[in-house]
Amino acid sequence: MPGRRGATALLGRELEQAELYDALSLALRGEHQVVVVAGDAGIGKTTTVVEFVRRAALPAGRVLWGRCSEQPGAPTFWPWVR
Repeated sequence: MPGRRGATALLGRELEQAELYDALSLALRGEHQVVVVAGDAGIGKTTTVVEFVRRAALPAGRVLWGRCSEQPGAPTFWPWVR
């Protein structure tokens, strides 16, 4: 998980945070799933997820991170293969 120091100001992501908490609630009941946070570069995807993980106080190793290549021609399912 990308590291951040200090408090993070997260503005305007209440809906996204609520959806992440809903997914966490389902996972805690044994309904496992994959949550994908996607969008254009620079819109706050990483900040949204880092802040969610911090607020939810998830144990180390409970969050998996994948990144997509910005280069054309990346293999299929590259974030999962890596």
